[in-house]
Amino acid sequence: MLVKDATEDFGHDGVVTYIVDLDADVAVVMQDNGSSLPKLYITDLEEAGLEEFGRGVEVVFKATGEREQILGKSCELHVSEKRYFSHYWFSDVPVNPAFDMARWLREGPHQQFKDIVIFGAADRPLPFRVMRTTLTEYTPGRVAPPKLDFRGCQVRDERWRTKARVEAQESSDGPAAGNAAAPPQRLHDVPPSARPRTPSMFAKALSQNRNLFVGHASWAYDLATQVPLGKTDGKPTVVLQQRVVTVNVDYWSNPDSSLFVVHYPESEGGGGYAVLLDRRQGTRTTAAFRNGALNRYEPQKLGPDGTGASQYWLPDTLTTAPPRTLLGHRCVQRLFRMGWQTSRVAWVSNEVPSIMHDAVSANGGWHHDFDELFGRYAFVDHDGMPMEVKRTFGQSPTVTFKVTLLAPGPVDPNVFKVTTEHWKR
Repeated sequence: MLVKDATEDFGHDGVVTYIVDLDADVAVVMQDNGSSLPKLYITDLEEAGLEEFGRGVEVVFKATGEREQILGKSCELHVSEKRYFSHYWFSDVPVNPAFDMARWLREGPHQQFKDIVIFGAADRPLPFRVMRTTLTEYTPGRVAPPKLDFRGCQVRDERWRTKARVEAQESSDGPAAGNAAAPPQRLHDVPPSARPRTPSMFAKALSQNRNLFVGHASWAYDLATQVPLGKTDGKPTVVLQQRVVTVNVDYWSNPDSSLFVVHYPESEGGGGYAVLLDRRQGTRTTAAFRNGALNRYEPQKLGPDGTGASQYWLPDTLTTAPPRTLLGHRCVQRLFRMGWQTSRVAWVSNEVPSIMHDAVSANGGWHHDFDELFGRYAFVDHDGMPMEVKRTFGQSPTVTFKVTLLAPGPVDPNVFKVTTEHWKR
């Protein structure tokens, strides 16, 4: 995306180029002010991401009805009372690359791209003009990388400087005699997608004070189970993940209560599990259904159990794939990829509030119950509802999460009284 800035208030001259290679965990910054030797900085993505960007520019816009053709797109002027965000010309293009930029920009260079980052308006399509900055080119889909000439640049690899500082510190603070330990794994040795990170969407979910989705829904997710492959000298051999079974979940909600009913497949013994989250009472009540009998457990206080959100909520990116319609709702694709063997492709509807967010919000944080309720890795980095998620992890089978029923609207209050009838589908 190329931009033209007419304000002439950057406070610097020349050209700044920023390149990100997610597979290599590398960010490259080239600064050329035209008067001295260009400088090329190489670093990793450990501190990438503008946390303060959050959901984007969140201001109240008012449509004016005034339209203008920009790059062949009809754009309508929206205004706000905020001085630095007062004029946005919104198109009907739903994919906004500004959000990708904010995710992978580092704090230093982002000042040079501030006039681009503010193109990311929360819950809005792509603007083709913001204030006096106008897009001069827009080409969706795959494009050839630009030709860049870094010859003659002064190169500075910050990765080695960081490594040297860490090792020097470890050497000076060496372990006491007899207590030598293996050197700790440093973040620059870990792929960016595998690093612990509290997602911005998680913080937003915690700010909710009620369920945003009200109604009835059902979904199914695949579960890779572990089975022994024969016996050796009467003992099981190494256990491998090789069998995939499908778990079904029914869900009912009103603004204050959320009921999840899990149905285990007959191949795993049948039965199921229920979780009731009650915001008014501040309680989580569970029940187990097995062999026709229902066992209820004492209510517990709502609250996180220490399970980390980052191990499930994988950072993903909106793609330019054509949208799909699932259960009557328009869905866009979000992609997480780490290396060539691990990926997650999610189709997310912006029209349906995330039930995952409602669960996190009601519970006041993460809980291991969510493994049973949604399966793992179905939590996307967006507040819309994932309607279909497919995950591939190394040599393990591909597993799928898919919404099978979505019926928003009031529900019978009696449905929150868990009985054996809930397992009769």
